[in-house]
Parts: sequence; C-alpha cells; structure tokens
Amino acid sequence: MDWPDFERPFLGDDDLKFFKREESIFSSKLLRHSSLHGLRDQRVDSVSLTLRTTLPTTLPTAIADPEAEWQRWIESPALRSPAEGEHKGREITDQSGYHILLSARVRPEQEEPLIPSGLQYLPIEKRFFKKIVQRFKLHSVIRKALQRKKSYSTCLSSQSDTEPVELFTAVINANWKNNIAISSTHFKTSHLTLAVIYGCSELQMERVEGLLNRSPEVRAHPFLMAGIFAELQRDRVEALVWDTEAELDHMMKKDLKFHRVDVSDESRGLNWKRSRGISLFRGEIKKLEEEVRTVKAQLEKMVEHMEAVAEKEKAHIQTLQEPERASAKVMAEKTERFVDRFGEISAELDSMMGRCRFASEELTFAREVFMAELARKEAQNTSRQTRTSTVIGLVAMLYLPITAMATIFATPVFDFKNDWQDIHLNRLGPSGDGGPSGDRPMPVVSGYFWWYFLSSSLLSFVTLAFWWFETKRGEKAGGAGDDNSEGVGQNPNGQGTGSGAPVVPQGGSLSEATPPGSEKNSGGAPRWSRKPKSWFGMSPKPVLPK
Repeated sequence: MDWPDFERPFLGDDDLKFFKREESIFSSKLLRHSSLHGLRDQRVDSVSLTLRTTLPTTLPTAIADPEAEWQRWIESPALRSPAEGEHKGREITDQSGYHILLSARVRPEQEEPLIPSGLQYLPIEKRFFKKIVQRFKLHSVIRKALQRKKSYSTCLSSQSDTEPVELFTAVINANWKNNIAISSTHFKTSHLTLAVIYGCSELQMERVEGLLNRSPEVRAHPFLMAGIFAELQRDRVEALVWDTEAELDHMMKKDLKFHRVDVSDESRGLNWKRSRGISLFRGEIKKLEEEVRTVKAQLEKMVEHMEAVAEKEKAHIQTLQEPERASAKVMAEKTERFVDRFGEISAELDSMMGRCRFASEELTFAREVFMAELARKEAQNTSRQTRTSTVIGLVAMLYLPITAMATIFATPVFDFKNDWQDIHLNRLGPSGDGGPSGDRPMPVVSGYFWWYFLSSSLLSFVTLAFWWFETKRGEKAGGAGDDNSEGVGQNPNGQGTGSGAPVVPQGGSLSEATPPGSEKNSGGAPRWSRKPKSWFGMSPKPVLPK
C-alpha cells in the first residue's frame, strides 16, 4: 500500500536527491522563539537568511554574513534533541518554542505565461538543507506529496529516537498561485516545534510573523503549524474568490454591459468567441469552488485528529499530579481554541463556496441571456435571408416561363417571316410588302409578340397559382397537425390513455373498449368513419359497405 513508512518516518539522505538548489528573487527568513537563545520576551526573533550572491538583499533585517549565521543556527543547542549535546537533561521550559524556516519561492520556470517552479526547488545550499533535515526530523511523506503536486495534508503521532513527536505535513495544489507546503515536527516532551514552509512569498512571510506575534501563548503547542497552515489557506482562497468576483463584475459591467439597455449588440460583443470565454470562466469558478471544498476537507481532517488527541489528553490528565495536571489542562484548553478557530474558518469557507456558486449561477444566467441574444440575431439573419430567398424564388418563377417561351419561339420549328405581321396584326406577306409597290419597310416589332406575351403570362400565372396553392395547403396541414397533437392520449372523459391504448369507458370492461383512434366525436360518429378531406373542392367517392 502507498501509505507512510512507519519504520522510517523521517526524511533521509536518499530523499535529499529530490530537492534542488535554485536562486530566489528575495531572501528566506528564519523565525525563532526559544529560551536557549535568550529570547525571554514575547516577540519573534526574525532573521533574513539570503544565500544569493548575484542580487543584493533589500530586507532591512538581512545579515552581513549569511553563511556564518546559517552555521551558527544549525549548530545551536535548540536544534538538538534533548538526549544529545550540552543541554542533555535540561528542563522542558528551557527549550520550549519554535524554529520556523520560511523558504522563499524561487524564480519561475517561465515568465510569460507564468509557470512557477516546483516547491522542491529551494534557495538553500544542499549542505545546509541536509543538516536541517537531520535536526528537524521532517516527515518523509513530504517528498511524495511534492511529487504529486496535489492537495494533501496529514497529522500523525510518531516516535523519534528520544521522545514522542507530532508530525504535520501539508501541500497545496500546484495549479493555484501562492501554493505552499509545510512540514513540521513537534517534540512533545521538549515542547519544541521545528518546521519548514516551502515556497513562501513575502506577503506570506509577513503573515506568518504577524500570526506568531499575536498569539505568543500557543508558541509551544503541538498544532501551531496546523493553525498557521489553516490561516494561510483561508487567506489564499479568500483572495482567489475576491479576484474572481472582481473579474466577474468587470465582465458584466464593462464587457457584456448587461446592466444597460441602451447598448447595441455590437457594443456588447455578442459573438461565439465571447460565449466560449464565458463558458471557460464559469469552468474556472467551478474549479475554485472545488478547491475551497478541498481546503475545508483538509481542515475537517485536522479537526478530527485534534479531537482524538484531545480525548487522549483528557484521559491522561487524570493520571497526572500537580503541577503537571494544571499545565496539561492549559494545553487542553488551547487545543479547544484551535478547534473553535478551525470551526470559524470552516464557516468562512462555506460562505466562500456559496459566493462561488452564486458567481457560477450568475454566469450561467448571463450565458443563457447571451445565447438567447445570439439566437435572436441568428433568427433575424435567417429571416432576412429567407425573405431574400423568397423574392429570388418569385423572380425565378416569373422569369422561368418567360425564358421558356422565348426559347420555344426561337427554335427552328417556327419561321414567322413566311407570314409576317406587324404590331397591329396586319399581314405583310412573306417579304413584308403591304401593297402592290412592295416598298414598305419591315416592322421592328412583330405581331407575334402578343402570342409570346400571352403564353408566357399565362404560364407565369399558372406557376404562381400552383405555388400559392401548395403553400396554403402546407399551412393548413401544419395547423391541423398541431390541433390533433393536443388531443393525443385523451379519452372523452379527459383521461390520458397513451398513443396506443384502447379507451375503456367508466364502469365498463375491457371488452367494451374501443380501438385507439375510433373514439366518437361530438356528433356521435366514430372518428375512423369521418370522410377524408377533399382535394380541389371535390368530394371523394363514397365507399359503400359490402
């Protein structure tokens, strides 16, 4: 099965090959709070660690010699387990705190279109990251989660070489911007949290530092990093929802102009390309809704683990003596605060899903209106084309008999010069002479033109009459079909019987049923005995029974 390796739960040297070294556009940051560093106040000690040599750092807290600071931090006693080093046997309260490495996001693989680099690319020298892996006891599942580039989260209670640990790993889907990954280990006996957040932006670094400054009372809680991840997830998806709503508002008011009625279709950009754009945008909103649902599922999974741990803590509290019992009760109360906060975030995520659904429905309605407008335009164009085609057809019907008769009169079958007539139908003889002198000129228009005109006009009239008759008959047939379709499946009592079921009278038996289509009309005659419609006003010949 593809589940975490419980025998080797932590990252090893073989897993280091998966992580790559890459330059970042800004510095990484180290957030630490530990009594071994003399940090007795409630503020977070923030140190910017930059390993870049090509670009100068712009952060005011940057140090002059980053490699020396890395070395001092890696070798510090706070990063050693309680069973090793110079502070062996030290009290728990002297080591409680956290060390959180905020690994900066490296340069993207491609600028336009933007393709961010994977979270396995770190702006950290491999020799330093190797020591971090050894000290932090990071869960090995982070490697598989980063390889899949899909949303993933897990909370797991395990055991290190010296004490029980609480492991937390979470990865955000790589298809969304500002995706991060978190891998943390909380040493329960030492109350020490060691964590790495991969792919942080500057805003996310500031957000994490602000969360830690506002909640110093939970700096030693096992679910500290789970809470930070939940807050970052909430901020991320809320920003995505706000961006989507802003884009939707811009599309409705600026592009489609649906709020205005005095805008022409051309100004709205009514075309099939715009329709496809609306469909694609609606698909993106549905994906965002699924992403919010995934985030909520991750939080619910964390809450289930927290509640299970809280139940164990309550049972364990009864076996403790003072002052350990009081300290355990305080820790249990803080766990309840985490659960309550996760419930608040879950309610906010429900609201975000509702906003996504509303945006999707609004886009669906907009697309329906859009398609209706397009269909109306297409219908108008089709109507204009139909009218044009009708005019062309009428002209053709008028012109066809004229050309046909002209062709017939021009054939060698007729030789009108042998018996020529003028326009007044006066005979001129074979050569056109009208009298004895024979010097009268031939007429320009022959009298046979009237024969041609009458025959072509008659044929044109017959053609138009036939067209008009066929058109009217088709309209009547269509109207009769609509009238008959309204009564399909209805018996005389108004009950539906279906298209092929016999009609059974009320209180009667099946033997008294009439066949389908033979119900009586209002006059008492069965429907099948009605006379068929006559053609051309002539009644058909009656059929006598044998």
